[in-house]
Parts: sequence; structure tokens; C-alpha cells
Amino acid sequence: MTQGNHVVINLRDTGSATRNVETDVRVESTSPAAREPSLPDAGLRSPRHWRVVARLVDLSAVGAVGFGVLGSGQSAVQTLQIVGVAVAVALLRLGVGRRQSVSLGKARTVETMELAAVSLEVGLALLLVQATLLPPLHLTRVAVFSVVLVFGLAIGRALTRVVARRLPEHWTSPQRVVLVGDDEEATWLYRLMSEYPELALTVVGRVGHPLDIHPGLRGLPWLGTLHHIRRITQSAGATSIVIAGGGLGPDALGTALRELQSERVDINVSAGLGGLDPSAIKLSTLGVGSMVRVRTRHARTWQAAVKRSVDIVGSAVVLALASPLIALAAVGIRAGGDGPVLFRQSRIGQDGRSFTLLKFRTMVCDAEQRKATLAQQNERTGPLFKIAHDPRVTRLGRFLRASSIDELPQLVNVLRGEMSLVGPRPALPEEAAAFEGRLVDRNRVLPGLTGLWQVEARDNPSFFSYEMLDLYYVDNWSLRLDFVIMVTTVPVVMHRGVRSLVDVAKRAVGRTPRTHASAERTAAA
Repeated sequence: MTQGNHVVINLRDTGSATRNVETDVRVESTSPAAREPSLPDAGLRSPRHWRVVARLVDLSAVGAVGFGVLGSGQSAVQTLQIVGVAVAVALLRLGVGRRQSVSLGKARTVETMELAAVSLEVGLALLLVQATLLPPLHLTRVAVFSVVLVFGLAIGRALTRVVARRLPEHWTSPQRVVLVGDDEEATWLYRLMSEYPELALTVVGRVGHPLDIHPGLRGLPWLGTLHHIRRITQSAGATSIVIAGGGLGPDALGTALRELQSERVDINVSAGLGGLDPSAIKLSTLGVGSMVRVRTRHARTWQAAVKRSVDIVGSAVVLALASPLIALAAVGIRAGGDGPVLFRQSRIGQDGRSFTLLKFRTMVCDAEQRKATLAQQNERTGPLFKIAHDPRVTRLGRFLRASSIDELPQLVNVLRGEMSLVGPRPALPEEAAAFEGRLVDRNRVLPGLTGLWQVEARDNPSFFSYEMLDLYYVDNWSLRLDFVIMVTTVPVVMHRGVRSLVDVAKRAVGRTPRTHASAERTAAA
């Protein structure tokens, strides 16, 4: 399994549930103890019913795409047969109500990879079955169906996340996690659970040495030693155990796992391979021992050529299709007052070369000069700078930013070869100057219009997520990963755009009563 994009091996999957919503990890206590604590009794809650809803949304997407793409030119009975087979195959592949393959959290891109595999399998099944049971289907139409289905499933999952965040409490049950470990790997796991936006976890505390621990774990309460893991799990009402396996010897780890096998908990052992693509890892054996086999990757010249070809063709096509939208945005910015339509800014590209990035202007003309006065309001960590309600952003600019329309001029940067459609966020010179250690490796690739950080953690203020996701992309780049990121970008942008329109409507409605009330007070005076 994966926790975010980190490799975690799930050893048992019994009775507990997950909630794939965007909240922060919670810690029940902030004062570590140096003795065996007494924990309150707590039990497991009811299963999370929203998984069934998620599966029904998936199957609805399969049906809708099937009717829309495969039903053309077919009779009603034939269309029902085709869609019925597609839904049946998806039902077998996804499983209604079946637990997701990731127990603690799943990155959107990892999820999209799985959905792409489901779409391909459904398309292949239609081609295989049509020879005997279905009316003839053209290969091109089935291919289009599979591609559209990936987007349909991804959008459906995005909608499910939005609904899940608004479910009443009795529909959900929080994950109570016990972290086992004292070292840097355990700290990395704790930070991942704390800062990754796709997790919703309550960290009950840690198990291990009471005093000899990594500094990053000192804010977690100590629950006891590994010898008491079973009693601690029961007393804490834990639903999941996360073990930093690299810091435990085989005897200690084996003893702990045997103790926990009879408990109704998810047991997740970190493989110590943070930042490695989970698809490159397979479980294997050496005699009677368990091993993790890592498949090596070698980037080929033809893949880079294909990426560049996709950049050129894709950016040219999007520029052509979006030209009316680009014209409307330019007119709107010009009508909003004096100042240029485009904002030009120096950014750092591949191999540390600087280039001029193009964007639609979304701020007031003196925004750069006013930045220093807003430093105290910065909501980001590290060298990044961002304010959620930046006073420099114009009214139109808020919508352009939320819908990512402001970034359409960057397609010109892509055509010039200064950027790619997919890649790390182009850094400012002052940001790049503050990068240390391995983060400098992000300059090995072209910056992108969209990227892993943009779709996974754009609203996460943590610099840890920024660093982790950028390095993950650099270390594991592939054409498949680029494709998945582009597919995942669609529902993310749609959600942000709709949310922006809703916010604008709420502000407009909210202003109306205040305006009337003000008028009444004026008249009364």
C-alpha cells in the first residue's frame, strides 16, 4: 500500500476503515510521558458507509460514459447490453463496498493510476466479449471510451471527496493511529501523516523508547514499549498501527507482528523507501524470509522526445481551443483599470537557467512593491510566500486564479521550450537560492504548467509537502506519471473553479442585505 506516495506494507486489513478527506492529523495529547500511561477505554466505531457511495459513483460514471460514447448508432437494447457488460466488469474490478487498497490515505495521482488501469481493463473486456455477446464495436470508439472513462472516474472521485467532507459524524469514524518507532523514519512517517492533505488521522501516540527518540517525535505522547504493544492497542482503541520497520530488528518486529495479528487493526509496516514509486516495488521472498524487490528505471531518449512532442502539440491545441477564453480574460483585465494585461516575472528553469514567465495579471500594478509589507501575513513555511486572502489580488483576479485561467499564457513558455505541460512549479530566484540539499535536484527537469504538488497539495502550506512531491516527480518521472497528473488536474481545476464561483455568489448575496440595511439606516437618519 502507499501512504501518500510513501511505501507502506499492509499486513492485515480487518474491520477498520478509512476516510479520504482533506483534514489535518490530530494528536490527542501534547505532553509525552516517561512512564507506562493508563489509557482510556475506547472501541471501534461502525464501518464507513460512504465507501458504498463512492463505488456507486464509480459505477454511475461507467454507465454515463458508456451511454455517451458507446451508445451512438446502437439500438436501446444493444446500448443496454454494452453498458451492462462495462458496469459488470467495473463492478468486479472495483467491488461495491470493498475496502480500498490503501488503508490510511491515497495520493490523487496514485488513485488515478488505478482508475486508468480499471478503464483499460473495461475497454479490453468489451473488445473480448463483443465477438460473442455484444454488437460490433469499433476499436477507436472503445479507445475513446477508455480515455473518457478515466476522466469520468477521476471527476467522480473528486466529487466523492467533497461529499465525504460534509458527511454527518455518524457516517464516519476517525482513524486512531499508534506510531511504532523512535528514529528518523518514524519522524518522516509522522510528518507525512501530519501534513499530507489526503489523510484524516488521529495519532494516539507512539510506542518505543521513552526518552531516546528523534527530536521530531517529542510532541507525541509516549504510550509504552514494544513489549506491551497488544495491551496498548486495545486500551487506545487503535484502528491502525504504523510501524517504522527500518529501526526495529527482525526479532522485535516479528514479535510485535505476532502480537498484533489477532487484533482488529490495520498493521502497516513502512518499507523505508520514501519517495520511491510504489509501482516499482514488489514483495518477494528469500527462503522463508520476506523481501521487497525494487525494479530499476532507466529513462530513454525516446521518452524525452515524446514528452517534448506532447508539450508542443498539447500547448498549441489548448491555445487554439482556449483563444476565446484568453480574449475574454484580456478584455476583463483591461476593463478593470490601467496596467498591463500580462504579468512578466523572472523564474528559474531547467539547469538553473532563468526565463520570463507569462501570466495574466491578477494583482494591482504595485503588487511587487507591497509584498514586503505583507511578509508577516505569509501562510507558507520555508521560502514560499502565499496569503489566502491576499489584498493585492483584484476581484477578477480571484476567479482567474481559482480557475487557473491566469496560467494559460504559460503555454507560450511551453512552446518556447522554457516549460513543460507537467513538471515542478517554476521557482522564483529568491526561492531557488534558499533551496538546500536534494531539493536542488528539481532543476534537473523543466518546470511545469501543472505538476504533482499542484494537484496533491497546492493548498497545503507545508514546505515539507512541496519538497517531498517535487523530488518524487524528479526521481520517478515517466510518461505514465505525466499522463496521470494531467488527468488528475482536470477535476482539481474544476473543483477550484466551482468553489470560486460559489464564493463569489455568496459574497454577492451577503452584500445585498447589508446594502438594504444601510439604506434603511440612512433613510431613518
